[in-house]
Amino acid sequence: MKMRPALSGLIASVLLLSACGSGTESIDGSMDRNTAVSAALLQQLLPGGIAIGPGERAAVIVGATDNEICAVDHRGSLWCWGREPSVLVREQALGVSPVPVRVPMPNNRPVTAVSTGTGNTACAIAGGEVFCWGLNSSRIVAPSELYFATPTRITNLSGPAVDVAVGFNTACAIISDGAVDCWGDPRTGTMTPDAAASYLRGPVVIPYIGNAVKITGGYNGFCVIDVKSLLKCWGDNSNGRLGPGQVAPTYQARTPLPAEPVIDVSMSSTHTCAVLATGAVKCFGENFKEQLGVESNVLFDRGTPQLVSSMQVDAIAVAVGRNQSCANDESGQVWCWGTAVSGAGWDSRPTKVGGMTDVMFMNGNKEALPTLCATNWRGDLFCVGSDYYGALGNGLPEGVRANTAVTLDGFGIAGGNPSQVTTPAPIPGQAAPASSVVPADSAGSQSNTTTTDATSTQSTAAASQGEATALTVPAATSPATVRRVLSVKVGKKLTAKSMVRFAGISAPKSSKVKVKVSKAGSRFCKTSGTSVHGKKVGVCSVTIGVTPKGQKTRQRTIFVNVVK
Repeated sequence: MKMRPALSGLIASVLLLSACGSGTESIDGSMDRNTAVSAALLQQLLPGGIAIGPGERAAVIVGATDNEICAVDHRGSLWCWGREPSVLVREQALGVSPVPVRVPMPNNRPVTAVSTGTGNTACAIAGGEVFCWGLNSSRIVAPSELYFATPTRITNLSGPAVDVAVGFNTACAIISDGAVDCWGDPRTGTMTPDAAASYLRGPVVIPYIGNAVKITGGYNGFCVIDVKSLLKCWGDNSNGRLGPGQVAPTYQARTPLPAEPVIDVSMSSTHTCAVLATGAVKCFGENFKEQLGVESNVLFDRGTPQLVSSMQVDAIAVAVGRNQSCANDESGQVWCWGTAVSGAGWDSRPTKVGGMTDVMFMNGNKEALPTLCATNWRGDLFCVGSDYYGALGNGLPEGVRANTAVTLDGFGIAGGNPSQVTTPAPIPGQAAPASSVVPADSAGSQSNTTTTDATSTQSTAAASQGEATALTVPAATSPATVRRVLSVKVGKKLTAKSMVRFAGISAPKSSKVKVKVSKAGSRFCKTSGTSVHGKKVGVCSVTIGVTPKGQKTRQRTIFVNVVK
């Protein structure tokens, strides 16, 4: 694996600010949990102090391509079901696995991210390296051979990878310094003009994309969210799924929502949906099945983002299939529009999905009759929709539909003493973690701690994303780990409600919220109630804990950039 000379410095530095006079807190005791790829960090996505007993398995991340769905558990083991990108799936049931089967990585490395996107190739990240398998007609896996039954390492990436997506003919990975590397068939406009002209398979660094923190793929197109929550897309713009503008590749970053900070995004072969920092959802692309959230008889210019105006709740995450869009709201309830979950007809109005509650992370395949799968805060794994190619993962005969979510066996936490938690083996070359689960109150030395009900604070000041100083952030363990930067002006504040949404924490409205500014960051930020105020230009880390009644604390850390 190639390493940029400056990469080690970028990883060691928590945040780098280019503006004169600005500052940032030290890495010590504040944000170091976001700076190394480790299976132990996967457990930190679960509520702090939760007990994982012997033999228990908690699902924490879900990924999906056209036909296959995969989940990563708290130890970094990868489990897949559906159509046959892996040899285990193919051997189990002649092209279909009706239940999750483990897909081991070389040397049993723990998986920290799994691909989303379209096509019959799947990819995962283990130890900072990308491994792909499945159909190789576009040379995503290797320069030769048609099919790869087992995960195969992608060579010559420009650095350690932290997120990955597949776009039918190409795949792209976010590197730990925010760059994006892509490889596969370069003729689709997802790489560079030179790669297309010389038919260079890659990987190549995409020069017009930087500071990326999350990536999604569709049919010959990709979108990333960058460190300042700006949505950037590139590739072929058929159907307008990259936003307004020409269909042909421009080899430049398109910004379909240039003035609206984005906290989540998902793309299919027909359309893209994004969650704004306000909790609203906007979609663009094809609308034949009303998957944009507007009626199909409404006329608008191709690629123009459409507000899902009939959604009456604030969203924190989104997942789209070919003809369906779904969002997870702040309480953990899932809503879908476009093709109905039952498969009967379609509707532009979001409908509540039965059994999809307390959702932490979700994703779905890209079929015309899609399947949506999710994890909750107890590590359960459940799916809803079509069982086409065994996508429900519950072992029922292929072709069965589930209008209410069904639970997949073998996942979930019963509870117990935190001392029972199993510590995963460290990645070669990394020190073993001191603890596999971070208690709710132990994210470094903190100050300015305050608590309130989740519903007691309303947003009163919008974040000034446009004036954010140029900056980068450290590597993160997975696309589920919060590592973006929320900006606020000096003298203004961020409310608990806006920070909880930005962090992607779902919880009942009656939950208690605790906000902590790290000790080192208190030079730049301070708390007032459960709001965070900007004191002077600089960057601080803020740990947000949300505690539902009778449950463990759900915790994430975000970065706050104070600007003039």
